[in-house]
Amino acid sequence: MQWSTSYASSSEKVAVSSQEVVKRETLSIYNVKRPKLILDLGLRHAEQISLLEKVQNAVLVEQSILIEPETKVCPVCGQKLKKNGHRTSKLHAV
Repeated sequence: MQWSTSYASSSEKVAVSSQEVVKRETLSIYNVKRPKLILDLGLRHAEQISLLEKVQNAVLVEQSILIEPETKVCPVCGQKLKKNGHRTSKLHAV
């Protein structure tokens, strides 16, 4: 009997109150085949990095929405987040 398996890696945005999926995005689809060599098991390094990059980008998009652009002080220490104007430096690193 001939059959194939595929796995999809996806991200979902779920409404907290209703638990409904608001947004679903497929990040990657992997077709599972019988490995011919031990090197064919799992994902190769480039595939792992690509998948991780897609997950990180999806998380960053959602987190960046939550950052308040009007935040002027650090929530931990209370220091100003902006410098006052332009200042020259005597240190010039290469």
